Amino acid sequence: MSKIEVDLREIRSLNQNLRSIEEQVDGAKRGVSRLSRQIPGQISERHQIRDRLHAVCSQIERLEEQLDELYDVTRSCVEQYAEAESENRRNANAFD
Repeated sequence: MSKIEVDLREIRSLNQNLRSIEEQVDGAKRGVSRLSRQIPGQISERHQIRDRLHAVCSQIERLEEQLDELYDVTRSCVEQYAEAESENRRNANAFD
């Protein structure tokens, strides 16, 4: 059976990039919210622009939640994998 190589350092690094992506997504949400406030009320009411922009902000918030969940799950999986590898090494050393 071939050995599976997992680069935990790389996975941790990539997972950390999710935080940066979350910050960018949050910036986009703030930009949409700011834009919503800048559109004159009469225009935004007639075309339901403010409601649509609010819906976009809600979707962006859900994306932020999903990114946060992905970060947490990935971090947890990496920790569990690292612990399992460590336990496997201890068990293998016990047989030597």
